[in-house]
Amino acid sequence: MWPPEPYDDLDLLRMRATALLSLRRKFERGDSLALLEVVSETSRVMFTLPWWAHRALAAGCDSFIRREQSLDAALGVAAGPGRGNDPFSRRYRSDFAAKVLFHTECLNRFLGFNLAVSFLILHKGGVEDTALNRVFLSPDRLEEIYKTARKEHARFDFGAWADEEPFDYFWDQYSQPFTELFEARIFHEAGLEKSARRSLNRLTENALKRNPPLPPL
Repeated sequence: MWPPEPYDDLDLLRMRATALLSLRRKFERGDSLALLEVVSETSRVMFTLPWWAHRALAAGCDSFIRREQSLDAALGVAAGPGRGNDPFSRRYRSDFAAKVLFHTECLNRFLGFNLAVSFLILHKGGVEDTALNRVFLSPDRLEEIYKTARKEHARFDFGAWADEEPFDYFWDQYSQPFTELFEARIFHEAGLEKSARRSLNRLTENALKRNPPLPPL
């Protein structure tokens, strides 16, 4: 239907604008697929193509028309040499790295565990990928991904979690691998048992301060 009906749902309008902003950020971090997605998305929701996307597409088309590059290369979606160097694989690695970054910083900055303990917890519990499969990596590999991701992705703002109870979040997300690491004495063998226990005690004490038990009847 054309012209499109004006938006009367501001929440929906804001959600779609946020989705386009997310695609722009992905593109600026080197995810070339985001440029094609923004074309598809703006057509679907009947938005005008943003200027940044228009300019990037025009540059790619110019390069192709002047026979400087193939179209996929001009748009940045050509596969490179070697296995797993196509744009979809590159996006998968970037998205997975962002998840490793989030979980590591959640354990470290929001819940108060040191980085060595955090990597052991993620090693034991695994990290979900974009297909919701759990990926189990060594602590050393997780640390390597984390360090790279810190350079490529913005740090998460845990200040927005003011209403989230850290102990409850820990219990829901990480208590199972944490318990298994204690029971298998892996924390002990790594020399991290005291640190892990101290952080857990701090979480528990802070939760009790914020939510004291009810007095007996």
